[in-house]
Amino acid sequence: MQGLLFLGERQLHLQEFPDPQPGPGEVLIKIGRAAVCGTDIHKYRAPAVRIETLAGGSPLIVGHEPAGWIAALGPGVTGLTLDSRVMLAGVIGCGTCRWCRQGYNTACEQGVSGLGWKRHGASATHIVWPATNVLPLPDSVSLETAAVLTCAGGTAYTILREVELTGEDTLAIVGLGPVGLCLLILAKSLGVRTVGIDIASNRLEQGLNLGLDCAVDARREDPVVAVRRWSTGRGCDVVAECVGQSQTRHQALEMAATRGRVAFAGLGGESLTLSADRFFIGAQLQVLGIAATPLGYFPALIERTTVYDLPFTRLITHHFPLEQAHEAFALMESGRSGKVIFDVAETL
Repeated sequence: MQGLLFLGERQLHLQEFPDPQPGPGEVLIKIGRAAVCGTDIHKYRAPAVRIETLAGGSPLIVGHEPAGWIAALGPGVTGLTLDSRVMLAGVIGCGTCRWCRQGYNTACEQGVSGLGWKRHGASATHIVWPATNVLPLPDSVSLETAAVLTCAGGTAYTILREVELTGEDTLAIVGLGPVGLCLLILAKSLGVRTVGIDIASNRLEQGLNLGLDCAVDARREDPVVAVRRWSTGRGCDVVAECVGQSQTRHQALEMAATRGRVAFAGLGGESLTLSADRFFIGAQLQVLGIAATPLGYFPALIERTTVYDLPFTRLITHHFPLEQAHEAFALMESGRSGKVIFDVAETL
């Protein structure tokens, strides 16, 4: 098998590995599609000394957004069928703690690992993965759609569930990257009036094409003023911050209506200074952190995608083979693409 490695400072290598075999409770997946995530770009840029390895220092295959076919079942695996099409839930918990038992494996009390994080990732031809995290796909969900759902779509659905979004709410999405646009698709399936904020004209245009009610170019106007104007002065019931910068996080708080719900879904290392009296006591805001997608949410996301025929594949703009990973990552980093997909295999 082959797997993609980060070597540091934008250097990549497609390396040969021994063919894996599933152990007890595990499944061997032949990967058909694997998407590139924005978090992969941060790792792609990192210096060699910061590139993660497996325990003991062995190279770690990158990527965490796969879909494919079951090629082999390990001992003791039940409820899954050889040759069936599947997607993978990328975060693994202990399976026995309070949160894991409730389906919130992303909050595991014993700590988590995942695709491309303490374990081999999925920018590869094959992967062995726990059967508990293998999700069968209905015929109507393509491998391309499934690859989008594994991370961007899953994170967006987690926002929807955690803030308890309803059709009666108004929604502001700060950052119209893949997560923000997936949230827009899901919100419109609920009939939610939505305003989107970004600095990239192509993303604003794509948002409008997907049903955005108002697009705000943050380079041209104050996004807080614009959102307040659109919401007739009261702010939005729900604000989803999908950028991860301290400025956009603060703006998200300012956009929220009194007793509004604010979700922080963008990753970033900047400190955030704010007035607790103003936002939490005065405005009575609820702030929720979004950490990937709990295993318990994926079945409902897949069902909603099927029932409403949600157009997640419209986010995909480019396809590459794994052999052209350099071109794929350079394009993704440039900001001139939507979702980028590796076409790894066409059949089992």
